[in-house]
Amino acid sequence: MKSAGIQEIAERAGVSMSTVSRALNHTGQISSQRAAEIFRIANELGYAPRTAGRTIAVILPESDIELRWYSINLLNAIRQEAAERGRPLEIVSSDQLHILDERSLAGMLSFDFGCQLAERVGRSNAVPLVCINDSARHIDQVYSVFSDEDQAMSLAVGHLAGFGHRRIGLILNGTLSDYSNNTRKTAFERELARFNLESREEFIVHPGDVRWKLHGSVRQLLDAGVTAVISTGESRSASVQNSLRYCGVKVPEEVSLIGWEMAEVSEYLDPPQTTIGQDFPALARCALNTLECRIGGGQVGKDTLVPCRLNERASVAMPPRN
Repeated sequence: MKSAGIQEIAERAGVSMSTVSRALNHTGQISSQRAAEIFRIANELGYAPRTAGRTIAVILPESDIELRWYSINLLNAIRQEAAERGRPLEIVSSDQLHILDERSLAGMLSFDFGCQLAERVGRSNAVPLVCINDSARHIDQVYSVFSDEDQAMSLAVGHLAGFGHRRIGLILNGTLSDYSNNTRKTAFERELARFNLESREEFIVHPGDVRWKLHGSVRQLLDAGVTAVISTGESRSASVQNSLRYCGVKVPEEVSLIGWEMAEVSEYLDPPQTTIGQDFPALARCALNTLECRIGGGQVGKDTLVPCRLNERASVAMPPRN
């Protein structure tokens, strides 16, 4: 930054140069009104900080939604990938987007699960937006990078069918309004039909975040006679294994279990859990590749699918004979 530019802004705003510096670099305690005024004057004077045109906003779920295993792992992957590319990040919740009005941004990455951000932002914002594991809006040039949920469910159901399981239950982490859950449910039903496995409505549950509801959902699957369970969502996998134990069921002797990978946790559960793993570094890399293509004026043309992997451990076995 040129000190003369900061000095001119400070004189116009009637504040010290250090106050201007703190406002422009988002450091220190400055009122939102004072910061907005400094940004207004800086824009009028054509001031551009060193990071102008480089900063990317990362949009998280709404601030009242707790960040859990999935969000933390994805955010860490984005931070590491952005650092390697020399891209500064501005991290904000989806209900606080007004903060970005005072920022000079090159683009935005979102992993808000509300499935509405592409429509809300895409129609009104000239800054390129890429969504991760959330619906796109191609009419506004908003593209998405997804974990391949079809492939993930094919891996999980195929693995269990290979052990001889005919009745498989699915626990969805969240509601059916979630894009990923809709995709998983559709893929699960397709894979049951492909392997000619039994399919019943009570084989699919989505208990929400309340622990006793999870116990009830697990009991529903057991009462329906399933011999294997697929539990989606990184933050749910250990809880489902605990609920099976709570219901008096041994894994894998009585019921087999496939969860979603919790790095450095799933392999240390008792028994070590067979999982589907999302490739978080690849999600971040592909998302930033797509965003930088859009920033540079390039045409993307389609969404990106990132393959998942099956981590075989000890929580799957042949179903009991009875």
